[in-house]
Order: sequence, then C-alpha cells, then structure tokens
Amino acid sequence: MTRAGWIGVLWTLGSLGLALLAGFAGAVSQVPMPLMIARVWGGVVLLLAIYLGIPSRRRWIAALNPAWITAGHAWRLASGVAFLVLYGEGTVAARFALPGGIAETLVGLTAPLAGFWIGAGTPRRRAALALWHALSLAALLQLMGTGIALRLAGDRLIDTMARFPLFLLPLFAIPLTLTAHIVTLFALALRRKR
Repeated sequence: MTRAGWIGVLWTLGSLGLALLAGFAGAVSQVPMPLMIARVWGGVVLLLAIYLGIPSRRRWIAALNPAWITAGHAWRLASGVAFLVLYGEGTVAARFALPGGIAETLVGLTAPLAGFWIGAGTPRRRAALALWHALSLAALLQLMGTGIALRLAGDRLIDTMARFPLFLLPLFAIPLTLTAHIVTLFALALRRKR
C-alpha cells in the first residue's frame, strides 16, 4: 500500500476511534453546535487540502476508480432504513426522518448501480455519475441542515442521534461520506480534463 493509502487508513481508524470515545463518553449531546459543525467540516477541509494541495495527491485522486467509491455508498441504505424505523417508533422527528430516510434509502439502493453501470468509462456515463454524486451530496447536506435546525430549536427527538450506533453518523460516517462525494467529483473532473 502506498504512503497515501496508509495515511487514509490511519485517518479513518483514528476518526472512528475518536468518534467511539466521544459517543460512549456521552459527549455527543453536550457538544455545542458550532463545534459539531467544525468537527464535520474540519476533517473534510483538512483532507481535501492535503489531497488537492499536493500534486502527487491530485494524481492519486485522478487514478481512483469512482465505481468502487460510489458503490461504497450502499452503506447509506442502513441509515435510511434506520431513520424510517425510528420515525415509526416515534423517536425521531418526521421532519428529519422521512425526507432523510427516503433519500438515504434511495442513495443506498442506487449506489452499486451508479458505481458499476453508470460509472463505466464513457463521457456520458461519467457525467451521469457526477450528477448522481451531486444529488446524493445535496440529499446529505439537506439532512445535515435539518438536523442542525432541529437541534438549535431544542427538538428533543434529535437527541436520538446521540446514542449508539447513531452517534457514529455525525462523528464519523458523514465526514467520510462528504469527503468521498467531493473526492469522486474531483476525480471525475480530473478525468474529463485528460
């Protein structure tokens, strides 16, 4: 494995470890919203600065196989179904769970198709894959915005997100997923320039 690959693995494992420590310590619901937002976006910005600011990392991004990264978004099926189940139990607000659950379920179901069929090498299919990533990213940003709005409004139903395993979403999975979307869009753009 290359040094960049090891850095990515260590970053991912370190982020997961910190997320688990914070979550099991009960710190998630106590974190002020600006700090939570900084946690989510800080990791994304740092990774993008490293990978986009170093020419060898840009070449690495251009060489990535967008099909595999895209197919990896299939994990979002589990979060989508979980949101819908939690809504059915009355433990998550409808304003959060219904649009988020439906969108995440659709993203998770279509990820393998988008990755392996749409992600094939033709320019038209690459453009379709970029559109899939843009729409999936928009759905994730909408879900994040709704969660932030509910927490700022003091909605107690959003506190469910502070319990295991859901606390892994804002502390680990969302930053990783945001980065995967952005890196894939950059990889597709770099391939188009070739």
